[in-house]
This record gives sequence, C-alpha cells and structure tokens, in this order.
Amino acid sequence: MQVLTCVAGLPTAVADEIRSRSANPFTGDAANRPIVRPVKSPYGYRPGMAEGYHRDLEARIAALNPRDEVAVILAYVAYQGAETQRFVDTFFPFGIHAPLDPFDPEAGPKAERRATLLAYVDSIEVAIAALMTKMHAVRDTLSGRNFSPLLLPLANFKSDVVRPEIAALFGGLGTAVDPRTRHRQVKPCGFAVPDRRAIADV
Repeated sequence: MQVLTCVAGLPTAVADEIRSRSANPFTGDAANRPIVRPVKSPYGYRPGMAEGYHRDLEARIAALNPRDEVAVILAYVAYQGAETQRFVDTFFPFGIHAPLDPFDPEAGPKAERRATLLAYVDSIEVAIAALMTKMHAVRDTLSGRNFSPLLLPLANFKSDVVRPEIAALFGGLGTAVDPRTRHRQVKPCGFAVPDRRAIADV
C-alpha cells in the first residue's frame, strides 16, 4: 500500500528539517517523500491553502498503478480559528488525520532552539507512526469488503444517514486509541442475527 503523507501548517525551519530526513518514518518508504508546504508568520491556515496539497496528491495518485492501494494521512498543526477546521475538512472523507501542537522555531533561548526543533520533528515522526498504525487497522478491517457503504461515494446515498456516520469516522479515526471501535455496532432491521457493523440508508 502506498502511503501519501501530508504534513501541514509547519514553519519553514520545521519543514526543512523534515525534508532533510529520510522519508521512511513519514511514509514507510524511503523513496516516497512526505508532502510538506511551509507556512509563513503569522502562522495559520488561509483560504485556498489546501489546494496545493490536493494537486500534489492528485499527481502522486495519477502516477500509480490503478490497482495499487493508496492511503492518505494528514498531520496538521492545530492553530486556533475556524480556518484550521476548514482546511482539515477538505480532506473529507478520504484522509485519516490527527493534530500537532503549534511550534515557533524562533521562541526560547537561541542556544536551545536547534535541540528544541529536533525534538519537535521527532514528535511529528511519532504522531505519524501512530497514524500509519491506525490507517493499517482501518485497511485491514475494510479490506475486501466491496459492498461496505464506507467505501462507496457519498453521492450514492439518498438519505442523510451515511454522511454523518462517515463524518464521525473521519473526525475520530485519527485520534482514537483503537480506530476499529469507532464504527458503531447496530443490528440490521428485521434480521434475527447477532449485532454486526451495518448502516441502513433509509
């Protein structure tokens, strides 16, 4: 499976440090670089900022074999303000995501800034490793289930049942301790069967 990792909201110094490292901790493949687009001070998200990530993702996916499995991971700096959520929402419903703490590379004593920067990037590696583990759990849970509504376009459904369910999964998979617990257990109407994971589009 090809993992396409986006890391968003980082100051230039942090983005440069990520680019200087092996891609393996960020994507599981040394030849597959993470997609990183630095932000300038004042740090935060602005309208249209997600478009560059989407173009890069589109180009990466277009270059793959259509039979290849692809997963999109988003690690983003959780700045205050509505623009952060708007940015994250542009990855709905295809990206598994989790927030990162903000970081100012110019803060603190100059003698300590380099060490602090390295520790921060180390923490990003840890966060992305956790996201990759959760993404693999999601893949293993859904693999081969071609008839799952979770794998179908939202436009296929006439009701408002599936979209909120998928939105809840989108919002919670990346931060859940065990992402497999995020899909609610329900019993299909009219069937005397044990509880199973199901969604009714009514």
